[in-house]
Amino acid sequence: MMSTADLASPAVRLRAAEADAILAAARAAFGADVVVHLFGSRARPTGRGGDIDLHFEVAPGAACDGAVEQFEELLFQTLDRQRIDKIFTERGQTPGPFARIALRDGVRL
Repeated sequence: MMSTADLASPAVRLRAAEADAILAAARAAFGADVVVHLFGSRARPTGRGGDIDLHFEVAPGAACDGAVEQFEELLFQTLDRQRIDKIFTERGQTPGPFARIALRDGVRL
């Protein structure tokens, strides 16, 4: 797992404060055991694009619509409103194709 100090390096295009805000909102909305991966262009120093792609591994039932709305509400209290693409895998389930890419190429926050 990367520390937020690692995230401030050129290895990913996400500031430490953004990573902290994502993790705090995810833990509040989906539970303390949520695992979050940053993937896509923001996970590559040479990538382009401005949206934030996140994969969440959550406990079964934790990614209900209300929790997703709570995550966004909490996150956008700290970060400027922007596009955030979210993929969820329930713990113990086989990840789908996009989740496998996120886990293979992503950076754990």
